[in-house]
Amino acid sequence: GIGNIKGAIVGGLILGVLLVAGTETGILSLPRPVVRVLNFIINILRSVPFLILMIIVLPLSGVLVGTKIGTIASIPPLVIAAAPFVARLVEASLREMDKGVPEALIVGAEALLRDPLKREEGLNMLRSAAGKGNLPAMNRLGRLLTESVGNEQEQSEGLYWLQTAADAGHTPSQLALAWAQVNSRGCTGMEAAGYRTLCRLAEAGLPEARYLRGFCMLQGLGTERDAEGFVCILRDLDAGGYAQASFILGLAYHEGQLVPRDDAQAVQYLRKAAGAGHAEAARRLAEFLQEGIGTSPDPEEAARLLKGAGSQAAAPSAPPAGDQPEDDAEPTAGRVPEAPVTPGDDDSEASPATLPSSSSSAAGA
Repeated sequence: GIGNIKGAIVGGLILGVLLVAGTETGILSLPRPVVRVLNFIINILRSVPFLILMIIVLPLSGVLVGTKIGTIASIPPLVIAAAPFVARLVEASLREMDKGVPEALIVGAEALLRDPLKREEGLNMLRSAAGKGNLPAMNRLGRLLTESVGNEQEQSEGLYWLQTAADAGHTPSQLALAWAQVNSRGCTGMEAAGYRTLCRLAEAGLPEARYLRGFCMLQGLGTERDAEGFVCILRDLDAGGYAQASFILGLAYHEGQLVPRDDAQAVQYLRKAAGAGHAEAARRLAEFLQEGIGTSPDPEEAARLLKGAGSQAAAPSAPPAGDQPEDDAEPTAGRVPEAPVTPGDDDSEASPATLPSSSSSAAGA
C-alpha cells in the first residue's frame, strides 16, 4: 500500500510540475504539442475505469513485478490510475501559488516605497509583479513612474505600463493614463487624447472620470476653459454622493472662488464630505468648528472629527496647479486630486493642490 502511494505521489508530482513549468511562460518551457500530449494522457487515464485499466496494464505488471495475479500485480495499475489525479492536484496548487506571488510582491514593494532610500528596490518588485501580468501592479508602477518629474525615461516607462494595463481593460489604468496624457506639457495631441478618454469614461458613469474631466475644463487641459461647467459637474457629483466634489465645493465657498463666498454653505458641504469618510474634509471642518467659521464653535465635535480623520486614509490627491505653464497659472487654494483613484484602488497619496479663482464663474447656491 505504501509503495502504491509513493509511486502515485512521485509520478503525479513530476507530471504536475511539467504541466506548470512547461507552459510558454514557465521556467522549463516545452513545445506546445508536448504539453498537449501530457494533458491528453492525464485526461484519458483519469477517465478510464480502474478495472479496465487493470486489465490493460496486466502485461506491464507481468514485466515489472513478475506476476499478473495477486496483490503485488495490482501495484502498477494503482500507481498509473492515481498519478493523474495527483498531477492535477499539484498543477492546481502550483498555479494558485503563482497567482499569489504578484500580490506578495506588491505588498513588499509598498513597504519599501515608504522609505525614499529603498524606492528603486520597491520599483523593481513592482516591475517583477507587473511582468507577471498583474494589472494592479502595472497601474501602481505606471502612476509612480509618470509622476517622476524631470525623469523622461521613467515617465516613458510609466506610460508603457499604464498603456499595457489599459489595453487589457483595467479601468483604473485607463483613468491614470488619461490623466497622465492631459498633463503632458506642450503636447496638445496627447492632452486632447487624454481628455477624450476622460469623456468616454465619464459617459460610462465613472465619477472619478467626471471629476477629472471637470478639472480639465477648469484648467483648459485638452479643452477650452469652462469654470462654470466645472461647478456644474461638482454639483452633480455632490448630489450623487461623491465626497471629493462635496469637499471641493466646501473649499470653493469658503475661499469665494468659483462661487460667492458663503462659510455656512462651506460648512454644509464639508460636513457632507466628512460624513462620507473624506479625511481631509473632516480635518478642515474641525478647524471651522474650533474657530467658529460659518457655524457656532464646537470644540468637542472638532476633537471627534480630528480623532476620526486620523484613522482614515488620506483623501485622493489632485492635480497641482503647477502643472500649468507659469505664465498661465492662477492663484489657487485647496486640494484637488492628482492621481486618479477608482473604487478598489486606494493606493493614492495626498498632495497639495490649488483651486484657480474665476471671477466670471460665480454660481449661486
